[in-house]
Amino acid sequence: MDAAITDKDLIYFYFEMIKKSGALNVLDVGMFLKRIGAVSRQAMGCEIDAKVQLCGIDLYPDVQLAVYDRIYDIIFPQKLFINEIVDKNKSINFDIAVLLGIENYEEEFIQKTWKYSLDNVAAIMTEQRMADMQVKKGVITGYYPVSTGERTYAWIPTMELRGN
Repeated sequence: MDAAITDKDLIYFYFEMIKKSGALNVLDVGMFLKRIGAVSRQAMGCEIDAKVQLCGIDLYPDVQLAVYDRIYDIIFPQKLFINEIVDKNKSINFDIAVLLGIENYEEEFIQKTWKYSLDNVAAIMTEQRMADMQVKKGVITGYYPVSTGERTYAWIPTMELRGN
């Protein structure tokens, strides 16, 4: 797995936005906790409550560890998620979509994931540069910047800031 995440600000953003939003179900595209090497729902003194349902979209299915079956309530391999959920218009509603660190994937996957998230998720969290790209494309009309000290990320309430 070559997309390991070590950025402490990004890790803090992930945990704090899930906690502060009061989300009860989260669509975690890329399985963020797997990518930071977490062995539980805790990291850096932060925690995701056990009552929060985590649905992971696994972008690295060749790396399988049993611990992630305990951390995530549901795990979909990327192809299954696209072929069986997104392409077939199956609606599963989530409070938050985590779209962090996905900019290096195929453009088609990114766009399908954004469209699905805008249709089925109350809010999206992503990097500022990813949000800026989506604004330029007209996918969203803007975002709320969230600063964690050195970096700024994007919080996007989908009903309010949805584009075309």
